[in-house]
Amino acid sequence: MIKFTYLFKNKFNPILEIRPIKSQTKTLKIQNLVYLSLFALCWFYPITSDAFELSSVTVGANPWAIGLNPDTNMIYVTNNGNDTVSVVDGSTNMVSANVTVGPYPSGLAVNPVTNMVYAARFSSSAVSVIDGSTNTVTTTVSVGKFPSGVAVNPVTNTIYVTNSISNTVSVIDGAVNTVSANVTVGTHPAGVAVNPLDSKIYVANNVGGTISIIDGTTNTVSTNVTVGTNPAGVAVNTVTNTIYVSNSGDGTISVINGATNTVSATIQVRSGPDGVAVNESTNTIYVSNSGNGTISVINGATNTVSATIPVGTHTYAIAVNPSSGKLYTANDTPGVLYIIAVDSNSHIMSPLQQVQSGVKPTQVTCHSGLELVLKQSNGYPVCVKPNNVEKLLARGWAIRV
Repeated sequence: MIKFTYLFKNKFNPILEIRPIKSQTKTLKIQNLVYLSLFALCWFYPITSDAFELSSVTVGANPWAIGLNPDTNMIYVTNNGNDTVSVVDGSTNMVSANVTVGPYPSGLAVNPVTNMVYAARFSSSAVSVIDGSTNTVTTTVSVGKFPSGVAVNPVTNTIYVTNSISNTVSVIDGAVNTVSANVTVGTHPAGVAVNPLDSKIYVANNVGGTISIIDGTTNTVSTNVTVGTNPAGVAVNTVTNTIYVSNSGDGTISVINGATNTVSATIQVRSGPDGVAVNESTNTIYVSNSGNGTISVINGATNTVSATIPVGTHTYAIAVNPSSGKLYTANDTPGVLYIIAVDSNSHIMSPLQQVQSGVKPTQVTCHSGLELVLKQSNGYPVCVKPNNVEKLLARGWAIRV
C-alpha cells in the first residue's frame, strides 16, 4: 500500500514524497517502548506544576487530528494511515466506532450545536461530513487542494477549511453543505481557529510566518499578523479574546491580542510545537511538542510555562474538554490516543471573571458597537456583536446581564 510520508517533522508542511508504508507488527512491543520512553521523559523532564493521570486507547494508524463534542463527551480522531475516524466515548475511554471516510483524513472539527463532524481528506480535496448521532458519512464537500485544518463557528453554522496547496480557505455553509466562498490567504495555510463571538477566523500560514485574520461577515482578510517561524497550530480563548499560535520552526508560542491584532507576548516551549488547545474555564493553554514528545502547560494569566508533561514521540494533535478537564493527545506511532486527567484546581478562575481577577459585569465596558452578555457555561462576561447576541441566547451559549 502506498501512503503519503512527510519529509519534515511538521505535519502541516505540504512537501511530500511517496513511500510504501511498512506493515504494523508487534504493536504490544511498540507500546511497551512508548511507556518506557514516558518513564525516561519523566526522569529528564519532571512535572513542574500540575499532577496528572495518564491512560490510553488504541485508535487507527497515524492519527492526525482530534476534535470533541463537550456536550456528548465524544472524541473524534482522524487516522491518516487507514482512512478512518475513530470515535471514542469520553465516559468509558473506549472506541465506540470507526467511520470510514476516504483517503488520508487530516484536519477535523465538530459543531456541538448540530452534532456534525467535519473531516478533511488531505489528498482528495474534500471534506467528509459525519452525523455524530449515527456515526455515518452523510455527504462529501469538495474544497481546495490538500485540505489540512478545519474549524467551526457553531453560532453561524459555518465551517472553515485551510487548503495548503491552493493557499485558500474554503467556507462551507453547514446548513446546505456547500462552499459559499474561497478566501485567499498566505502561503501553505495550516491550522485554523474561530472566535464565534466576533466572527473572526485565524489562519496560520506555515510559510511566511503570518496569521491571516478573516472577517467572517465579509469573508475577506482584514489583516495579517507576523508571528514566529513556520506557524502550525492556532487556538482562541474567547473569554480573554486571546489567540495562541504554535511556531514549529522556532519552538515558541505567539500570543495575539484579539482586540488590537498585535503580538503581546512570545513564550518559549519545547521543540517542534504543533497543536494548541485552550481550556477557557481555567485559562490554561496546552501545546503538543512533536519534537520531543511533551506537552507544555501555559498559564494564560502570566504567559509562562507552568508544567511539562511527557507523552511519547510524534505528538501532534491535542484537544481539551473544558467540561471534564480531560486533555487528549495522539501519538502518530503506534496510533495511540492518550487521555490526561489534569489536576488544575490551582488554575480555576472565580465566577464572573474576565481578564483581571475580580472583574464583575458592572465593571466591564464593551467597545463601541459591542454588547455585554454572560457565558452560560461559566458566567464570564464577554463582549459580542449585537447581531450575534440572539443566536447565542437561542443556542444556550449566553444569558443577558
